[in-house]
Amino acid sequence: MKKLSYLLFFLIPFTHLVSANNSTDGIDIIEYKKLIINWSPNTDSLGSILAIPYCNECDATRYKITKSTQLFILSNPQPIEILRNKVDWTGAIGADLSKSEDALIVKIYGE
Repeated sequence: MKKLSYLLFFLIPFTHLVSANNSTDGIDIIEYKKLIINWSPNTDSLGSILAIPYCNECDATRYKITKSTQLFILSNPQPIEILRNKVDWTGAIGADLSKSEDALIVKIYGE
């Protein structure tokens, strides 16, 4: 029983890391601890997202927000401009691997 407890102690955090990166229907989705929005529209983009991972040793990733970026809040499609209303969000970022790198999908878990 004690060995089982040790095994579960080490496996439970590992399963969270595995489930944080998943792929569905050709879309690579990564969950992040925090999404920090820099809304600054210009001719090239609408702004950027600094995605802070759950892993403390991992580097943050910067994504470009474009007019083709799709936004979902609580699984409902929303206009991308809603991101300018708040700086920090919790959610996931996906990319359609069959399209360009600008084809981002942002999933927000709450408002």
